[in-house]
Amino acid sequence: MIVDGSLPLPRPLSQVLVEIADNAGPRISLGEMAVALSDRSFAALTILFAAPNLLPLPPGSSTLFGIPLLVVASQLLIGRSRVWLPGALSKRSLARETFGKIARAVAPYLQRFERLARPRYWPLSRTVAERYVGLVILVMAIVLVVPIPFGNWTPSLAIILVSLGLTERDGLWLGLGTLVAAGSLGLVAGILGSIGFAANGILR
Repeated sequence: MIVDGSLPLPRPLSQVLVEIADNAGPRISLGEMAVALSDRSFAALTILFAAPNLLPLPPGSSTLFGIPLLVVASQLLIGRSRVWLPGALSKRSLARETFGKIARAVAPYLQRFERLARPRYWPLSRTVAERYVGLVILVMAIVLVVPIPFGNWTPSLAIILVSLGLTERDGLWLGLGTLVAAGSLGLVAGILGSIGFAANGILR
């Protein structure tokens, strides 16, 4: 990423996540998470909402994070310059202890991604890249919102990879994220097909 040498480098998202957890009250809302990242890109927010789904969480957690992903991805897709969360969604919250565990578990993995990402193989304009990444994230967020067994991990990984690709202008991460997204759709189709086949056999 090209930055002005007179300006400080932005803090890594992995560090910001831990700081949010350390400075939060008894509970932290999705709106507070968004405000904490207000000086960062849409992609940083999508990483924030996708990363917890890489962990074993209680049932329904993927929907909690998948819905704001739908909202943020839609806004990225249509070209908004700032993120907006509706009031009811903004007030949804997690206990500080829960978010802290998530942040500290995810941070080491994000650090590895952050160290490896760099500007390369980037032929897209900013507008085209944002629309494309917004579309990929939107499709993956739909998969997260639908309660599909074992269907959370690969969509979340795809979102993180394409989002890092966008923030760092890294075509390699963008390409890998696209492949993971395609594989995720294939996996989900296979799971749904298996469920449908089993249900058909039971009902016969």
